[in-house]
Amino acid sequence: MDALYIWEDMAYRNGPLISPRLFHEFLVPAGRRITDLSRCYGANLILLDTDGDRSKLISGFLEGA
Repeated sequence: MDALYIWEDMAYRNGPLISPRLFHEFLVPAGRRITDLSRCYGANLILLDTDGDRSKLISGFLEGA
């Protein structure tokens, strides 16, 4: 595997669909498990496709990467 491509819509035009606290509590650990496993299989690149105003979630996306 060369890369992992993740698609999700965690935000809309006015902001996240869930609170940043819930995002960090539930989705960051899940994202970390997925990215860690993909690295075990040789993924050197992780791409995330998301929509909306995700500015309040960026730190969580980076933690989970």
